[in-house]
Amino acid sequence: MRLVVISGLALVWMLNPSAAQDLRHGRYAVEVEVTLPNINLSAHTETFEICWRGPEDPKMPLGPLGRGPLRACPAEAVWSDEKINVTTTCSGPNAGFATAIYETIPGGFRGVVDLNMGGKNMRVGERQRGRFIGSC
Repeated sequence: MRLVVISGLALVWMLNPSAAQDLRHGRYAVEVEVTLPNINLSAHTETFEICWRGPEDPKMPLGPLGRGPLRACPAEAVWSDEKINVTTTCSGPNAGFATAIYETIPGGFRGVVDLNMGGKNMRVGERQRGRFIGSC
């Protein structure tokens, strides 16, 4: 009987790997590569540190991290299966917004952020890759 239960649990884990790959609470080094449509900026990469305290944290650290006004705007996350969807919305007229999709990977996460700079009719992107580096 125990073998059947253990086998069943192992099968559930294999069918739902996100349970084993959830982000650990702690500090992450996030490499951010800025992207612009039709322009090669691959040399422009910066690293930032964030503290991940979980999806309930009111100071959602995921979303735009690059040097720009959207980094300071509030973000909201929705978890679904193995993905984290983050929406960042600034207040005011012609305000900017961003959408991001993250997936957990062993030891961290990776994500793509699409930024709309508001009234400027300009789109910018970020490719992010975070790795766990310790406690906050």
